Amino acid sequence: MASIKRFVIHELFKEKKPDLADELLNLGNEVILKLAKDLVKTKDSRTAVLWGQFKGNGDFPSKLRELDSEQDGEAQRDSVFLELTTSTMAALYEEIVHTNSKGGYICFIEYESFHDSRLMAAMITNTAGIKLTNLKPTTEVHVDLSKLHQAVDINTTGYVKSLNTDYNKNYLSFIGKGKHTDYFTDAFDCINKITPAKA
Repeated sequence: MASIKRFVIHELFKEKKPDLADELLNLGNEVILKLAKDLVKTKDSRTAVLWGQFKGNGDFPSKLRELDSEQDGEAQRDSVFLELTTSTMAALYEEIVHTNSKGGYICFIEYESFHDSRLMAAMITNTAGIKLTNLKPTTEVHVDLSKLHQAVDINTTGYVKSLNTDYNKNYLSFIGKGKHTDYFTDAFDCINKITPAKA
């Protein structure tokens, strides 16, 4: 069972600059916590997943290393996480303007699973079951499996191991529908060439 540590939602639409949340969501709110858990569960239930690694030392992996380094207290870690997500939104916007994708809400979740620290970014769109007001879920939320358009999930523990040792397993997984989602993985500086069969 995933243990949710941090959660924030930003808005990404092709025709306007991203709308960025200025604080993390309150995980003490049952609706918010349920949405985060549902998103992780939805991602885990997908079978059509690609695997990969970072291309190199792009902006996202560099900032991810900052999140992994020792911070003094939760408040500083919250701040580093929020900064990582907002800078990633700038990269996503830069990529999406060259595509046919309309965009949606980008959910960033830091969580722990099987003693590994993980970070997931997933795009969802508004449906009848999801109401986001000021980038915060305000009603009972039902995440529709078909509405998880794309997601990237990073085993940050595995990534850090790969930097410091000869650990060479794939620490990234992707969900995406066709070529028009490439901008999503490009913004994270990822290579996603490995199919489940090869993995």
